[in-house]
Amino acid sequence: MKKLIPLLVLSVFLSGCGKIELNNTSIPLALGLDLQNNEIVIVAQIASLSSPEKAKEDTPQFKLLTARGRSVSEAARNTNLYASPIPLWSHTQIAVLGGNLCRQNVTYAVDFLARNRFVRKNDLIVVAHKASPEQILSVKPYLEPYTAIAIRNILINQDRQLGIYAPINAHEFLQKLSAPGVEPVVPMVSLHKDGTGEQVLLDGMAVFKKDRMIGQLNEMESRGYFLMRPEVYYGGLFPIHWDKGEEQWLTMEITRSSATVTPQIQQRQIKMKIQVIAEGNFYEQGGRGNLFTGDIFRQIEEACEQELARQLAMSIHKAQSLNSDIFGWGQTISRHEPEVWKTAGPEWEQLFPAIPYELDIRFYLRRSYETDKSFVYR
Repeated sequence: MKKLIPLLVLSVFLSGCGKIELNNTSIPLALGLDLQNNEIVIVAQIASLSSPEKAKEDTPQFKLLTARGRSVSEAARNTNLYASPIPLWSHTQIAVLGGNLCRQNVTYAVDFLARNRFVRKNDLIVVAHKASPEQILSVKPYLEPYTAIAIRNILINQDRQLGIYAPINAHEFLQKLSAPGVEPVVPMVSLHKDGTGEQVLLDGMAVFKKDRMIGQLNEMESRGYFLMRPEVYYGGLFPIHWDKGEEQWLTMEITRSSATVTPQIQQRQIKMKIQVIAEGNFYEQGGRGNLFTGDIFRQIEEACEQELARQLAMSIHKAQSLNSDIFGWGQTISRHEPEVWKTAGPEWEQLFPAIPYELDIRFYLRRSYETDKSFVYR
């Protein structure tokens, strides 16, 4: 009954004021926005009315609505020129922003996301990479009836299991676009082909500056950005190359990590000190030999610290080369040293690319699961 209450009280912006019969509505799970020939293109993934049990295995359980307009709202309302059910936009799970829109001017979408009361601010944001939003949302995903749900679950699961791409919702995206001293980065979704056809794939992160996308982070740079987030996070895997004795790859699991970024001001010169404290487990060994001895144990921790420092440095180098303060260093300075920020703030675009930094990475191994030794062959 509780689930029906929102449906009964909703009035959708497409219909103007008045009541709406539930039989005349549809459930959009994803909203795609792009820019083509100076027109907004909107794509909505609509949940199919047929039940998953009755649907064929190879048949998508959704339909796509597409329309164009001079604004997002006009394009959305134009879907009613050929589709009678009124979309209940408050049920969307993700928003897929097209590459053309992001590279030219994301302002077209920002006002709609911020102003429209039926767009949920906890919807996750992704950028379509090497494909249009319509192509992304046309894919029938693995083991999921809807592409929107699949992308959302992939983002959330890899956040906990791999620690590569930091999810961002509409509220955080809008906040970072409007706040000084910080810029947003958004996970990108592309298509890849396998034996079953095309599937969605997380593929880098889009770097924004002001009102447009100006570059992207690769997987390793995205890992570095993930590590530098201020909140405590849990989960993530990373390999390290081990060349002491038998050459092999070791897989480490981060169980807990936190980052602290502190500005250090000396004679009005700014330097950022970044401290990351992480705990983890020995997850997998790719060779033979007993690595858990008193002499080797600390060497593994040092190798982990060097690898995490390398990932952080790669991410910082890319952000400074693009001149986009994705880490929020400007906001950090304004909080810790407001008087310094009064002078540095207006010149931050010139200062940020050359800001020096110091890394202090500490990694502590806690356990090795079922065994301390590699498998022994007899």
